[in-house]
Amino acid sequence: MMLRSWVLCPIVAVIILVGCSADQGSPRFQKPSLATPTTPSSEEDSSRERRRCSKEIPFEPTYLPTGFDRELVEGPAPAGRPADSKNQVIFHFSGSDDRAIEVRRPGTLFAELALGDDAPTIHVLGEDTPNFGPINPGGHMFIVFITYPNDADAEDQCAWFSLNEVGVSLEKLKKIAESLVEI
Repeated sequence: MMLRSWVLCPIVAVIILVGCSADQGSPRFQKPSLATPTTPSSEEDSSRERRRCSKEIPFEPTYLPTGFDRELVEGPAPAGRPADSKNQVIFHFSGSDDRAIEVRRPGTLFAELALGDDAPTIHVLGEDTPNFGPINPGGHMFIVFITYPNDADAEDQCAWFSLNEVGVSLEKLKKIAESLVEI
């Protein structure tokens, strides 16, 4: 019995060694090849990141509430929220008493109001849209979400805009959105 196991060990060892060529090695310890990179390529990295959108805002309101400055100021409003991402472009119209209207690109996403088939719409830049709602469910900060131009590819995040209100009523926000004109 002891003699048989001694004879079998070299045979098993030869089979193991012959089973793999010197180039292959053990699958667990296989060298990385150029065809199978171990780290993501720069193309993969860039496709995961949003590109920085242009600072050009292609529309402006013809209506702003009393006390608002018509000059568009770069950056979030003093009482506004920080950027949603490092690539988001933000401008704002300042009003009195820390009120403001922010234009964000890409737009801030919002909680859609559950109003069913009878949801009211507003007319923004040639489109009827029900896209106004709170930033957070049950929240009191409202936005109007806009895709511009209307025929823009839905995947193009630089075509997403939002008007974010800071201390402005929903009715005023709707009125500002409805007054937008192309420039």
